Amino acid sequence: MLAEHGTRARVVSVEQVTTGGIHGFFGHRHFEITVEVQDGSGVPPLHYGQVHEAPTPVAASSPEPARRGSTGRGPTAQKSPAKHPAPAQRLPKTGLDALLDGADDEDTVSYSVPDDGFPVSTSSREFANILDELESVTAPVAAPQPHRPLPAPKLLAAAGDLVLVVGLGMDALDVARAMAGSVSKAELAASGGLDSPGLARIADRRDALLARARGVERNETLFVAAGITSGGVHASAQATALAQLRADQVWAVVDATRKPDDTARWVRKVSSVVQLDAVVGIQRDGTTTPETLNALGLPVSWEYGN
Repeated sequence: MLAEHGTRARVVSVEQVTTGGIHGFFGHRHFEITVEVQDGSGVPPLHYGQVHEAPTPVAASSPEPARRGSTGRGPTAQKSPAKHPAPAQRLPKTGLDALLDGADDEDTVSYSVPDDGFPVSTSSREFANILDELESVTAPVAAPQPHRPLPAPKLLAAAGDLVLVVGLGMDALDVARAMAGSVSKAELAASGGLDSPGLARIADRRDALLARARGVERNETLFVAAGITSGGVHASAQATALAQLRADQVWAVVDATRKPDDTARWVRKVSSVVQLDAVVGIQRDGTTTPETLNALGLPVSWEYGN
């Protein structure tokens, strides 16, 4: 810049810009320079982003300008011999050209040993973060892992124990009957939305206490089959009534052929007010994916189902 325009030109700003890459790595680096030339120089000012080549020396074949004498009365014409540039010599680049050449040289420097005084190490935390980011956007999505089954608890069978079996509609009745048949002495009762002829009904906490006392006297375990109408708004109210029985163990009866989302809906409503100990799966032969019951996050048993 100084070679072309002299001291009337000045660099207004020089900005290094990096485009592309990740966090500045592997990007393309260039410089944006603004040069200002004062008016009256006879040379149009350089605009933002423009680059001019360095002037090429030419043969001085024309006569030098006339020089005035010491008295200042008239010019005296003088000629200077022609000068030819040395063919193998090039003028050193200065100003804007030297700065741009330096930027090009920096682009060729290996990134493993940069010339800015800050070493780049593949063991640094910044490099590890970059690799993690690359892996997160390029790694294939892992398939969801199947839910592992949890071991089912042992069925309570002591005298006076109250075992509550909850299910949609009449689903709990057959399971409660199978449980009662697996112990030496038991009494079967009904509650909630389930009602069956010949079975005692346990409606509230008082009925449950009387049935427990009768079980202790007779050395029997009490099994209560309770039904809820659906997984809708009434399920929470029905589950709250069942919580008043304060059962020693609670089992949920789940039909494996129903949609998993519908099953999870009513099981969540019941478990929000009653502590569920395990799930009894039924209709196992009616579906090819009975293992979906493991997604409920509860121990699953097929022993008392069908």
